[in-house]
Amino acid sequence: MNLAIAVTKPLVIPIVEQRTVPLVFEVGDLVFNNLDKFVKRGGKRLPIGDLQYALLYALARHAYRGMRQPLPKQTLLQEVYGATRPKSNSIDVRLWEVRRALRAAGSVILVQNIYGRGFKLVVPD
Repeated sequence: MNLAIAVTKPLVIPIVEQRTVPLVFEVGDLVFNNLDKFVKRGGKRLPIGDLQYALLYALARHAYRGMRQPLPKQTLLQEVYGATRPKSNSIDVRLWEVRRALRAAGSVILVQNIYGRGFKLVVPD
């Protein structure tokens, strides 16, 4: 009985180096404090609720790590809501509230929806 064993090289997939996100970090003109769960711009807290904070934090963490691709909607839903399924337009409504709070605070950061791909923070130079 002749058994041939094929030896192949292992598949090496390059991993993009991701920055560890500290408890307090900056993205653009915003300062995120994940210990106390708030965002500041110009020394003042943004008046946002827990869900809005969770959405903005997830997008900021993605941007802080240097990820250029948008955060897929399903990933964002999983990070913010976990196993609980929100109402169909809940994320859109909450992101509208985040955008409104950013504009009211005078932030230059934009929350961009890239159709069919996800969401990302745009920080102008």
